[in-house]
Amino acid sequence: MIPVAALRTPVGAAYLGGAAVSGLLCVTVGLATVQRHLREEGAREAVQAFAQGLPDARPMLLEACSDDPDSGRLRLLLGVWELERADGDAGRLEAAERLFEEARGRDPEVATQATIGLALCRLALAEGQPRAGREAAARDAEQRLQGLAGPDVEGARAAAALFAGRAAEAAGLLGEEPAPELSLAGRRAWSWNRAAAGVLGRERAALAHALQAYALRWLPLGGDEEGGAPEGEPSRRDDPARLLAAAYRVSLGDAGAQPATPEALGAACALAERATKLRFSGGAGRGAPRGRFLPPTSYEPPIHNALGLGLYRAGRFDEAAAAFSEALRGSREPLYALNRSEALRQAAERLQDAPKERNERLGLAAESLRLVADWVKDQEGREDLAQTALRTSAALSHLAGATRDVDRLLMSRKELLPPPAFHRDMGAVLDHLKQRACVDHYKKALELGHPDALGIQARLRQWERRR
Repeated sequence: MIPVAALRTPVGAAYLGGAAVSGLLCVTVGLATVQRHLREEGAREAVQAFAQGLPDARPMLLEACSDDPDSGRLRLLLGVWELERADGDAGRLEAAERLFEEARGRDPEVATQATIGLALCRLALAEGQPRAGREAAARDAEQRLQGLAGPDVEGARAAAALFAGRAAEAAGLLGEEPAPELSLAGRRAWSWNRAAAGVLGRERAALAHALQAYALRWLPLGGDEEGGAPEGEPSRRDDPARLLAAAYRVSLGDAGAQPATPEALGAACALAERATKLRFSGGAGRGAPRGRFLPPTSYEPPIHNALGLGLYRAGRFDEAAAAFSEALRGSREPLYALNRSEALRQAAERLQDAPKERNERLGLAAESLRLVADWVKDQEGREDLAQTALRTSAALSHLAGATRDVDRLLMSRKELLPPPAFHRDMGAVLDHLKQRACVDHYKKALELGHPDALGIQARLRQWERRR
């Protein structure tokens, strides 16, 4: 199984890089060619079931291998089946290794594909090992592939490079376009690994490859579907959506993604805007599949947040705020609300000559920060965030000309602030509104030891002169 935090580390991205490359095994062994070499009708049906990914393919291939013990091609296909569905199961990976060895010994025409299979099994068996073990597995896989040639071999070499964390090398081996002779399975694997190399290498173009890989995925979607992973425990069914979400984050949300030009960022934003506008119904229930181009709904908030970050960096603040609003439709993540507030504040800065529109955006920015304060107020260790969000919300409301709302805001959430800060802030609000009640709050703040004693005393003297 791909680790839960697979996309948070270079090693994790490398795991995803090798996960689907086994599709390359069938590139040069066309299924029609396999069928011509098979003598029994049952074997042809087994190959067809394999090609369609039917659940009965494995028992049919096992039966066909029993009926034709000399067929290397059948053993190759059965090995591919086991490798693609092993999901970290050492028993299935060892069975795949045995089948590839048997295929290589029985039929020289499939020796190259069987060798690729053995190399990929070696990588899969080392998944989760310490770095030294992973690097040793990558070296062993590369040694197995020495002397072999072809786009499928280059794909396997790229998988080994990704497994060892060498993203630039993997991207160079894969190139920018798949080889014309690749089958659909080969293009699927190429797109997957090229996207993983882009994520690991922090490429702005990672999103384009990930969208193609997601559209070509062969695994059913996770989420509410029967057979999905237990709650909180992603399986390979979740990998396509996780890789796609990671590509959005890198292409749009990573300030260090290359090339770091306005043109490259603009192109990535345009692609993401087109992709996130697609809406396909795909089943009932929260988290159910959305269609061929959109991941399960649980992945949409981080994807819209990444789009918002890209638009923000491109200086398109109103559109960025709209993207952050979309992220908040399916999530109560404080980070998205903070991002929305900042985008609206930046949009307001550009509207100094349009006070109505400026104040409208400042008011919405203040509203986002109030959400943050309410969401995190009961979370241990986030007291400072709640206080900062509340006080900044009050300041933005004041700038928007809604100072009369600020006292109600502070009174309704007074438990979020330390008593000295609450009384000082209430005093300042009422002072601005020219209400003498500010004096009592100022005095209480002094009594409680507020650090801004000099400033508070100066305001009190001003009020004393007015008597």
